[in-house]
Amino acid sequence: MIDPKLSGSGEIKIRVRSARFFVAGGILAFCAIFCLTFAAIILSVSSDFGTAFWTAFTGLAFFGLPGFFLLGIAIKQPIALRVDKNGISGYYADPATWHEIDEINAVTDSKGKTSVGFSLMDPVGFRDKQTPWRRFTYWSNGRGHGHHVIIPHLIFEPGQAEKLVDEARRLKSATQL
Repeated sequence: MIDPKLSGSGEIKIRVRSARFFVAGGILAFCAIFCLTFAAIILSVSSDFGTAFWTAFTGLAFFGLPGFFLLGIAIKQPIALRVDKNGISGYYADPATWHEIDEINAVTDSKGKTSVGFSLMDPVGFRDKQTPWRRFTYWSNGRGHGHHVIIPHLIFEPGQAEKLVDEARRLKSATQL
């Protein structure tokens, strides 16, 4: 959420909403524990090591690792988005200066959820500086939404995205004067 003390100073920091990450991570961790328990039951009943191994491996790989990753994000609570006089950065957006950003808009999806979208002046040049996963993300956002950097609605309170768009536009215009 936007910290009112920081918005007057020309810097906005929005943290990841940890409750959603705790719930998703907890569900995945529970599924991983269930798979490990099932593997232990297989070992005790039939002594079939191969089936027990693959059940435990699959549970840890598909549920355990993502679950602990999400729980780590919930505990750490990184800054999801930082908007300041230099540009944007954060967990959901790689650093971009205001000179690299073309447009800032509120993007509404089919369910009425509002996200914040940043379109870039040179999306290919910006993507070339990123990791392969981020390149794919920015490419797919650009094709699907028309904005290359999308800050998801999950981190915003209702009505907060529109306020952030207005504040970001104000900061962008202040740097271009």
